Amino acid sequence: MRNRNLPRIAAILFFFSSITTALFSQISINQDNSTPDPSAMLDIKSSDKGMLIPRMTTAERNAIASPAAGLIIYNTQDSCFNYFTGTAWVKDCGRSLTADQKPAFIGQAGGIDSEQGYGIAADAAGNIYVTGAFRGTATFDSQTLSSSGNSDAFVVKYDPTGNVLWAIAGGGSGSDAGAGIATDALGYVYVTGWFSNTAT
Repeated sequence: MRNRNLPRIAAILFFFSSITTALFSQISINQDNSTPDPSAMLDIKSSDKGMLIPRMTTAERNAIASPAAGLIIYNTQDSCFNYFTGTAWVKDCGRSLTADQKPAFIGQAGGIDSEQGYGIAADAAGNIYVTGAFRGTATFDSQTLSSSGNSDAFVVKYDPTGNVLWAIAGGGSGSDAGAGIATDALGYVYVTGWFSNTAT
């Protein structure tokens, strides 16, 4: 005797098996019909195209309700990536690496006495700022600085390829040094440090 419920049971089983497959599937976007890597939920592969993540202003980014830790956007105002740590947005920009992940430049500066670099910062354009202390003279490419006393603070700005754009010194008759340095979106440079006696 033929079971009349068999087609219904088969349809229900097929339906539930397709839901299970959809729930545990991975997504692969590619041009060669390859399967996604088993460790990836989303696997994107291309030899001639990139991936665009959401692009927005800082105000639009800040309007995201309850951002998840690890959320990433491209900030069109800063021209760099921003990611959320779970407590704050962090900018990820201004890096200068070649394709093989080696530093874009390695520079040397200094003089015949003692020099120390204490702080480094980069701006959104990839320029690099270094601060520290030197005694006697210190040469940065063709620019030579002379200390006024025991040691003076210095600040030097490099372009993304390592060329010195400018170098300045400050201090007095005692021991002076630049310790920390930061930049802002308007291009201003902020330096902290110490001095003894008077300094200019």
